[in-house]
Amino acid sequence: MANYAKHNHAKVSVNGQFLTGVQSFDYTRSDVTNSTRPFARNVINNYINDTPLVSLNINYIESNNSPSYSLFNTGNLTDHFTQSYNFKYEDNQGINYVSGAYLNNYNLSIQLNNPITTSLSFDCDETDFISGLSLEDDFNHSFGIYDAKLITISGDFSEGINTTGMCLQSVDFSLNATRRPILRLGDTIPQYRVVELPINCELSASLIRNSAALNQLIDRWNNNALLPSGSLNITIEDSNQNSITHYLPIMALNSIEESLDLNDNALITLNYIGTMNTGDYTVEPN
Repeated sequence: MANYAKHNHAKVSVNGQFLTGVQSFDYTRSDVTNSTRPFARNVINNYINDTPLVSLNINYIESNNSPSYSLFNTGNLTDHFTQSYNFKYEDNQGINYVSGAYLNNYNLSIQLNNPITTSLSFDCDETDFISGLSLEDDFNHSFGIYDAKLITISGDFSEGINTTGMCLQSVDFSLNATRRPILRLGDTIPQYRVVELPINCELSASLIRNSAALNQLIDRWNNNALLPSGSLNITIEDSNQNSITHYLPIMALNSIEESLDLNDNALITLNYIGTMNTGDYTVEPN
């Protein structure tokens, strides 16, 4: 009987540290094909470039008691865009290696009364697979889920928002970076993947349409001023009253949406945009 690869009790480590709560680990290796046509001939020759494209996507549930939470979700998050990571993924067939991984997309999804999830995307240098090997045996698959029981947002500018007294339902935040590979003469693997600053960021916050929300937002709907900007602070509290705050320094209100669905709550969604440099976006436990 064939022995198929299984994700059950799979282990993922980054720079030697286990990442808990992983829901998916997907990487793609694509050869880059270039085309040439000889002079005066109606044929096209295709050849493979020596430098492949390797992309990695990871999705995991946030934990309130594991080292992985402090790896990508506390401190200066934008600083992770300047670093390189090495990943190992073990299944029952062996170990997959993904080296030279540079973060280019960070997405945080927060929904009331649900686990917080993080999605990461990387541009990488190389992949490899060695069968029959395994990672360390002290990996613990049990972890405490960081569930969002209370979400609040506060801002320090005219088009910021203070959600005290409002029914905030969800927050989605993403950072997107553009990278420029740097190759040495004669090398096929980039020596560096330099992030081009500033990093673009987007935030969407959905709240139930009630009097508190309308009273605070009514003046903003007719505001035609040029995108005033300021800081936004997102605080998340779990069922054990542990809280953590995301500090976003440069955000501007881009649009306001209203949705009315049959047999569902009427929602108002605020969409913010901004740019950040390294060290700008910080997350700290309270």
